[in-house]
Amino acid sequence: MNKKSRSVCTISCATVMLSAFGCTPIGGTELIASKPATVQAMAINPSDATAKWEDVLDSSLVDTRPEGFDVNRELNIVAACLGDDKVPQDIDESGAVIIAAVANEVISYILDKVEKELAKEIEQYTATYAASTTVNPVYSPGESTPALHHKCLRFVRTLAQKDVVDGNSYLAFDLIAQLRLAPGNEAIQIRPLRLFYAAPQAKGSEFSTVVSLSSTSFWLQKNTGKTQQTFDTTIIKVKRNFDDKDETSFKYFDDAGWDSAVTVPLLPWSSNKDAYRGGNAHMTFTVAEAGRPPKHLELMAKVFKSQKEAIATKMSEAVQGLLTSK
Repeated sequence: MNKKSRSVCTISCATVMLSAFGCTPIGGTELIASKPATVQAMAINPSDATAKWEDVLDSSLVDTRPEGFDVNRELNIVAACLGDDKVPQDIDESGAVIIAAVANEVISYILDKVEKELAKEIEQYTATYAASTTVNPVYSPGESTPALHHKCLRFVRTLAQKDVVDGNSYLAFDLIAQLRLAPGNEAIQIRPLRLFYAAPQAKGSEFSTVVSLSSTSFWLQKNTGKTQQTFDTTIIKVKRNFDDKDETSFKYFDDAGWDSAVTVPLLPWSSNKDAYRGGNAHMTFTVAEAGRPPKHLELMAKVFKSQKEAIATKMSEAVQGLLTSK
């Protein structure tokens, strides 16, 4: 017998339970390894809190079910060594093991994915887009009193070429707003003149749309640069139904006068320049479109969110029933 190809282990079976992987008994308690292997002896203590059924029944036998494997007898052996409370309840007669924790993790992942996809689908019915411009100078130079150098602001969103329908304008959104100094020259007034709204960016056909305008000013106070956000205000709110054939893409506000105008603070100017000559402003238009998702989609998302735990339980029961069915 070649000692380099075999190893011999002698262990008293009266005191321990022997588990020798890759060893073949040859009389008494002498084990001969057919190849280098891990040799392990274990004493099974049913009162040990860490003891588990895998200490008695190797899970690989359950997974592979070699010929002659009898799951009922194996479970009886587990009970004999550890007691009935340690006998696994998720091994069926075919020997399949349901790894409940893994199954539940998979179910949880799937449900989280579904919930996120529903939320993502609903989010497509809202959109926000913005653009900025620098107003420089804010005031006309050389005037003895403040005089705005720019009279109007314009915000435009165009369609990608692939989205332009034959015969239609490439313009999707075009807003013109007018500026003036309020009476007394102590504030600025802003009013919309015209909105052309031909195509939404969000998904859907019926929208409530809000346009806001913000301004950050830059100026010199003697030799020190200054900046601050001067205002952030809503200048227009409109509703638009793109399925309504009687509703055009144009909305005019020029006949409303200045009574409905938005009033914002006077923008600062540089104190080391000639009267009202210095300073500029960075102005940003922001458009927020809030569409109306289909009712069935909203209902599905609401029900799914409130019943997610119950759905997970039912799915877990269904998987367990499938794997334990004969």
